[in-house]
Amino acid sequence: MFNDIKQRVAFHMFGLQRKFTPSQFEGGSLYALHKHNAKYNRMPLFSHRGSDCFVACYTASGLLKLKCRLSLWRCLDRIERDDDLCVRLCETNHKDCLSRLDGTACMTFQPTGPASQCVHRGVNASPWIL
Repeated sequence: MFNDIKQRVAFHMFGLQRKFTPSQFEGGSLYALHKHNAKYNRMPLFSHRGSDCFVACYTASGLLKLKCRLSLWRCLDRIERDDDLCVRLCETNHKDCLSRLDGTACMTFQPTGPASQCVHRGVNASPWIL
C-alpha cells in the first residue's frame, strides 16, 4: 500500500494524470479479489504491483484502443484449504493467450455460487492473468 501512495504522490508532483477512461482499461481482477478478501493475497506484506505488466493495444491507424493490466497469478493465494473460499484452477485447455480470473463456467469448472472464482489458464499455462 505504501508504494501505491508514493506512486500517486510522485505522479501528482510531476503533473502526470491518468488519461484513460474505464472503457479503455481491462485487467486488475487479482486486485479486485484482494480488495474483496485480503486472504487471497499470497504475501500480504509485499506489494505485487511492481511485477505487473501493462499492454497498450493500438488500432491500425495508431490510436490507443485498449490498455490491459496483467498480473502474475502466482501472487494469488488460492486458499485451497477452505472449500468455500477456494479459487479453483481450471483444467480445460483454453486457447486464450492469457489466464483469466473470473466465475465463467467452462468444461471443467461450474460456479457453485456468485462468489465462485476460477483461474482459467491460457495457452502453455500462461503466468499472466488479466
